[in-house]
Amino acid sequence: MFATLPDGTRLFYDVYGSALSFQDGKVVEKPQLVFLHGGPGLADHTLYVPFWSQLSDVAQVIFIDMRGHGRSDRSDPSKWTLAQWGHDVADFCDAIGVHKPIVAGFSFGGWVALSYAIQFPAHASKLILCNTEAQVDFEARIEAYRHKGGNAVAQIVADLANAPNTESAQQYVDHCIPLFCKHPYSAEELGRCIKRTEVWDHFDREEYRTFNFLPDLHQIECPTLVLAGEEDPEHPPVSAERMVKGLTGCPTEHALLEDAGDPVYRDQPKKVLNVLQKFITK
Repeated sequence: MFATLPDGTRLFYDVYGSALSFQDGKVVEKPQLVFLHGGPGLADHTLYVPFWSQLSDVAQVIFIDMRGHGRSDRSDPSKWTLAQWGHDVADFCDAIGVHKPIVAGFSFGGWVALSYAIQFPAHASKLILCNTEAQVDFEARIEAYRHKGGNAVAQIVADLANAPNTESAQQYVDHCIPLFCKHPYSAEELGRCIKRTEVWDHFDREEYRTFNFLPDLHQIECPTLVLAGEEDPEHPPVSAERMVKGLTGCPTEHALLEDAGDPVYRDQPKKVLNVLQKFITK
C-alpha cells in the first residue's frame, strides 16, 4: 500500500494486525505502532518484520519504507535529510489517519524518530528508540570495536569515519558487521532488502558526521523507551546513556540488555519482546 505525502511523494507501507481487539466482550482500539527501519539506503522495512510484527497482539504494527528507500518513491536527493524524514513521519500518519502513534525507530530509524519527536512534540503517544543515539560518538564506537575485535578492527572503523572510500567500506562490511551481535542478520535476510546506496552516500556526505539532537532532546514530551545492548559496538551503551540524560522533558525508561548487541532482539528476543509489550500496554 502507498500513502501520498503533501509533496506528492508516495511511501510504501505494510500493516500487521487488526486495529481492534476484544476484551471482556468489548471492542477495544489497539494502539498503532509505526516502525522506522535502519539504513540509510542499506535496508528497508522487510528486514524487521519477523521480530517487530510479533507485537501485533498488543498493537497494530505499521512498517514504512522511508523516502528514498525500498518500495517508496526515490524523491529528490535534497530531501534525503533527517529533518525531512522526521517530518514525513507526521505527514504519513496524517495521510492514513493514524492518531497519537507509538513511533519506534531502530538505528538510523531512531535518528529519524528523534527528528520527528523534536519537530512534533505532541504528535506521538510513545517513542521507542532501539540501538540508536542522538549523536554518533565515533571515539566511543572505535573503542567499542577495539574491545570486541582488537586493534585491526578498530582501525577499520577509524578509517571509515575519517576517510571513507570503497575499500574501507568493504573492510567494514567484512570485519565489523559480523561483530554487531552474536546472531547477526544472515546474507539471505539482508539480501531481501532493496538497497539504494546513493542514499547512504548522500547522507554520509551531508549529515552523518554532524547531526546532533542532544541539545533538543528536552523538547520531547511523550513517554520514551530506550533499548540498548551492553555488547553493541555500533551504538555503544555510553551513547544511549547520554541520550537518556538529555530526555528531561518526558518519562523515560532505559533498558540496557546484558549479553546483547545490535539489534538487541537478535541476542535476547524474549527479554526484548517482554520489555516492549509492557511498555506498549502500560
